[in-house]
Amino acid sequence: MEAVVKALNMQTLPDLQQRYGVTVKFGGETEEDEKATASMRLGFIISLVMIYVLLAIPLKSYGRPLIIMSVIPFGIIGAIAGHLLLDMTMSMLSVFGIIALSGVVVNDSLLLMSSIL
Repeated sequence: MEAVVKALNMQTLPDLQQRYGVTVKFGGETEEDEKATASMRLGFIISLVMIYVLLAIPLKSYGRPLIIMSVIPFGIIGAIAGHLLLDMTMSMLSVFGIIALSGVVVNDSLLLMSSIL
């Protein structure tokens, strides 16, 4: 579904809008997916802040949680690279998995930091 919408947006719709002045608005599942994606972004930001706060309290430091959380982008990049490598589209389940992956990566990083220090 996402591939069809992407192809329409890139190829067919600009031509229709330019030739005939037609405007197109996607509704239904596509509209709901856009709303869900926006709320997922907000949820991801809130989860990052909560992870930072929950790490800063027991560590009694402002810098160590940032060091521990610095591995989150690598997990996200790996998940996106896996999707690209397998030619899969990013679905809502994928986004849920990436958010969960952030927690797992933070746990692993925390264990690594505690064994180093």
